Amino acid sequence: MISVLTLEGREKIAKTFGQSSISYDQNARLQRYSGNVLCQYLAQVGNRQSSQHNYMLDLGCGTGYFTQQLAKRALSGITALDLSPEMLSFAKQRNYATEPDWICGDAHALPLPGNSHDLIFSNLVLQWTKPLTLALKEAYRVLTPGGHMVFSTLIQGTLDELKQAWATVDNDRHVIDYLTAAQVDCAWLQAGFTQVFAHTESVEFPYTDVNHLARELKHLGASLVSDKSQKGLTGKDKWRRMVAAYPQPPACNAGTNTHNSQIHATYQLYTVCLNKPPGD
Repeated sequence: MISVLTLEGREKIAKTFGQSSISYDQNARLQRYSGNVLCQYLAQVGNRQSSQHNYMLDLGCGTGYFTQQLAKRALSGITALDLSPEMLSFAKQRNYATEPDWICGDAHALPLPGNSHDLIFSNLVLQWTKPLTLALKEAYRVLTPGGHMVFSTLIQGTLDELKQAWATVDNDRHVIDYLTAAQVDCAWLQAGFTQVFAHTESVEFPYTDVNHLARELKHLGASLVSDKSQKGLTGKDKWRRMVAAYPQPPACNAGTNTHNSQIHATYQLYTVCLNKPPGD
């Protein structure tokens, strides 16, 4: 059975990310890393084509950090689209080389005409879409023939340390069940794309403690699990047990007497560059 995100679920996601708009940039280490990888992809795509990308879409523009960079590349203009009105309001406060066309919209049903954009850039957004195939079909529809889409998403194995720690406490879902790379590939194939290149990478970040990790996820709006069976706040006893079960750093670094007090969290990052065939 294909999992479908309801309208209520989409509104909840928009609200959660909207509440995080002010704190987002201060906590967006992973988003900066993955977005910079996508910008490198853009340079490679540009070298493969004789013509530059004229009109771009930043799909899930968030605070506008990468929209600023894209605006410098777009010869004819750029559309900045996000599900959250609060994120768009925050993004509009930046200075842009080319002022974007701002649109509050849903990746599952893009309010854009077909064959209207030469490139789509989407940084850590598509893991929130259900089904992914629908969002990618919409992206395919909006792209001009011969156009490219570059996107990053998180796949299975992300935050496994946190997921396994919670598994020692209860059977509820505290971490999103991410798709596998094969499932992501199946989605873009069904949408009609051909692949230019792709890369899977484990990205690890240090945190002072589990509370630090939880705060960062909350500030990013990324702690939302839409279908938890137990609603409401997590009990203090459960939280303490989960923290105790979280993988701890080694007592000391090899060959030294210095203690490493930081925990780590791992993100499985999947970055992809796709092409809409010229004949479509």
